[in-house]
Amino acid sequence: MAKALAAFQSGKKRPLVVAATGAGKTVVFSCIAQRASAKGNKVLILAHRDQLIKQASGKLRDYEVQHGIIMAGFTPNPNAKVQVASVQTLVRRLKKMRFIPDLIIIDEAHLSAAKSYIDIINHFSKARVLGFTGSPCRLDGKPLGADSGGIYDDLIQAITIRQLIDRGFLVQPKVYGAPQEIDLTGIKKSMGDYNTEQLAEAVDKPRITGDAIAQYKKICPGAPAVAWCVTVQHAQHVADEFNAAGIKAVMLCGEHDTAYRDAALRGLETGEIQVVTFVGILVEGVDCPAISAIILLRPTMSLSSYLQVIGRGLRPYTNAAGVKKEVCYVLDHASLWRKHGFADEEREWDLNGEVKLPGKKKDKEKGVDLIQCGGCFAVFEPAPVCPNCGKPVETKARKLDQVDGELVEITAEMREAVRKDKQREVKGAKTLEELQRIAAQRGYSPGWAKATFEARKRTREKYRPARPKEPSMAELQSMTLEQLERVANEQGWPRDFPSEFFYTKGAGAQPDNNQQTLGGF
Repeated sequence: MAKALAAFQSGKKRPLVVAATGAGKTVVFSCIAQRASAKGNKVLILAHRDQLIKQASGKLRDYEVQHGIIMAGFTPNPNAKVQVASVQTLVRRLKKMRFIPDLIIIDEAHLSAAKSYIDIINHFSKARVLGFTGSPCRLDGKPLGADSGGIYDDLIQAITIRQLIDRGFLVQPKVYGAPQEIDLTGIKKSMGDYNTEQLAEAVDKPRITGDAIAQYKKICPGAPAVAWCVTVQHAQHVADEFNAAGIKAVMLCGEHDTAYRDAALRGLETGEIQVVTFVGILVEGVDCPAISAIILLRPTMSLSSYLQVIGRGLRPYTNAAGVKKEVCYVLDHASLWRKHGFADEEREWDLNGEVKLPGKKKDKEKGVDLIQCGGCFAVFEPAPVCPNCGKPVETKARKLDQVDGELVEITAEMREAVRKDKQREVKGAKTLEELQRIAAQRGYSPGWAKATFEARKRTREKYRPARPKEPSMAELQSMTLEQLERVANEQGWPRDFPSEFFYTKGAGAQPDNNQQTLGGF
């Protein structure tokens, strides 16, 4: 909150606050709304889902802030200095609005590059804007910075998942994943992500669902879990299979009302339900600390959604029996850890939608020998005992073997080794066709290969030695054959130029040939 205030005081009009899932963004901006309204300012809070709007309203009530809700089904309170509005509802009512805000607060601000948000901000052009997001990146690649056509003029990095874990506000994610990547060859992309129908066909298979059930029973049996699926039909199939295996499960989707959703999440807390399969609805605006396992069954290009889904399970929790949640199990059947890294990695964001992992050194290793524990299936560098469970292991290091359907714990060392392998492959690609092949295999955006290839060309041009000044005709005619060969090499002229010029127009030519010109050279 102090950083946002300092940004406004320094002259910024539209700062964006990046705070990890679990950092209490709703609490922070509700507090800001309270203080701003107490000073006579009018505050507009924007959100795009009904649960986010109700969540913000609930926090404002906790702070005893009188407010109105602008959304279908709610009675307006136009006299309140704070209004919580549905973006979809407000954009249709703009011309009728008499409420003129001094401050606009945007929840899930990475969405605010959309036209509906732009229309609202342009309509209230004199208002200051304060955005909040956990990850300032978009699938469509649209930048959020004002310099690139976006909204925001400053980025404030508040707190990260790693920092929240270190301070005890979140639990550590413990990732189990498949050693090999899922083959998504041939699956097209739509709106920046994988085509839903084709993706569902690829992953909604008995073997994959069966693996998910078997690994849940093996790694974290009984843990309150949510499973991220592709479509409603896929989510229902997964729930049905869990139920058939004696594990109580229900499916949630956008068609279910708030009461049904809340009942399902309460079931996770009481133990009445063990697994909730879902599509989209639990990505944002869900506060259920009992969730102790995340089952990833949906490949995605979206880093933002990936981080938000894992964030559902990172909140600390102690159940009715007094058992404290120590970790959150992430069962990654979609190999998302390969594409997006660990959720608790430190990331450096910017307003152009770029993200990088700081502190990465140049690759000097050829590979990493790994040991897999036969007791807990953790993966680690050679050691006499497993650092996870203490079980003695073979002293001879071996390469990691994949067992069909088997998940293994993905350690930081293993992820780093994979990252370096992928980096080496890209560096080794010399042609545009090779880069396009890598892009197709990894599911990168269509423009990645060309952009990478062109960037390399620009770098080569930038650092290429300056070409010497081209000699005049008189200078060329006075040169020896060796001098002409050196000049031709420096200028990039044809290989046969030196001898042809020397004997036809230069010092080695007959007197009558010296009257000719350079012609086509």
